[in-house]
Amino acid sequence: MTPRTFLPRRTSHLLTWACFACLALWTFPAAGQQVDQQLWGVDPVVKLTAVAVSGQTLYVGGLFNSVAPVIGGGAITDPATGVFRPYSPRVAGIIWVCIPDGRRGWFIGGNFAGVGGLPRSNLAHIFGDGHVDAWAPNPDGEIRSLALAGQTVYVGGIFKNIGGERRSNVAAVDIGSGRVTDWNPGTDDFVTSILVLRDRVHLGGSFGIVDGQPRPYLAAVDLGPGRVTGWDPQPDNIVFVLAAHGDMVFAGGSFYGIAGEARPRLAAFNSRTDSLLGWNANVDRIPDFHFDCGPCVIALLVSGERLYEGGGFNRIGGAVRPGLAALDINTGVAVEWDPNVEMPAPGNQPPTVNCITLRGSALYVGGFFYNLGGRLGEFGGALDTVTGERLAWDPKPNVFVYAMAGSGDAIFLGGAFTSVGPTIPRHGLAAFDLNTGRVTSWDPVRTVRWSL
Repeated sequence: MTPRTFLPRRTSHLLTWACFACLALWTFPAAGQQVDQQLWGVDPVVKLTAVAVSGQTLYVGGLFNSVAPVIGGGAITDPATGVFRPYSPRVAGIIWVCIPDGRRGWFIGGNFAGVGGLPRSNLAHIFGDGHVDAWAPNPDGEIRSLALAGQTVYVGGIFKNIGGERRSNVAAVDIGSGRVTDWNPGTDDFVTSILVLRDRVHLGGSFGIVDGQPRPYLAAVDLGPGRVTGWDPQPDNIVFVLAAHGDMVFAGGSFYGIAGEARPRLAAFNSRTDSLLGWNANVDRIPDFHFDCGPCVIALLVSGERLYEGGGFNRIGGAVRPGLAALDINTGVAVEWDPNVEMPAPGNQPPTVNCITLRGSALYVGGFFYNLGGRLGEFGGALDTVTGERLAWDPKPNVFVYAMAGSGDAIFLGGAFTSVGPTIPRHGLAAFDLNTGRVTSWDPVRTVRWSL
């Protein structure tokens, strides 16, 4: 599966107030209540080991390295600099997927409870100016995939109800009314990718049954009645992502075999004949690493005669390309463009690229990495698609990015992060003002360091 990171669920009441208070406000908003933009917190996904209150100051200790204003799991950023735009609505939870709405805004899906101070369960629509739409289908489980076709948003994930209707993990929602349509194939497990192509909806995921029929990991469903087609390629493991180029459909994931042939982690089909193509990029990772999805392909993006791939790999198309590569779309051979995605030293977890999006000649990248284009760029950055050089866009999320989409004059990114932009170093100890929620100047680690 895609590497997953979750915010802490059990802390003391005071610690929850200090570090994640604004998340609580988003989750349970009172009438007319506004989120305090000044509340701060420590790194997400940390082990907090101590808490104490003295007067109007809360002291916390644990395994963290920085503090910052808490913005939640989504951010609208400037496409040139990556600077957070202050009208971006706060998201109370994790965003797994976002897509442009065609009107300068975004549809977002994930595992969250509120957006912009409004209750929104796992699925929402954000306008380009940051306002949150009244549209609220409120699925009862997390959303992992979205696709927009005309006036319909196709939604996939793991849920049982959406828009007041029973739907098993996949549904179609009208973007005007928010009502769920009659289209209802149903699966028995996660839907991680949706591709609408002509009169079909292609589904990828961890499922084994679609529309009551055995279809492991990959299937196609009629656009109208929602009946599964006869296409049954039977990959031997999860399909994470789908993309199309003309009559070609690309499937990426953790599989090795598909349609009775070896196509490690990435395969191509003719969508009109349903036949597997000879196209083979041979995606792999050496040495292996057993604690993420790898070797795998998680993200695909078609641009002209190139197919960009992101994931947990370091061999693809006959070249060494850790986490990110570009292939000739006709041959499956890696082009010379080399993004140089790296972790800081050998022996660490290998880099993983979770999401990519394109705006002009800038390729925006998010995932788990420390260096991009030969320069420091933790979790998010942008590359020139011609030279491979690192661009100025640098949002500085404090942990993993899982989703990206450009729309209008902005780039939206989503993930498990709680802040973007500069942070303040605090190594294991920090103090927060209980009146304002802001971090104080108290920094005993720095004081000790300077006194030695």
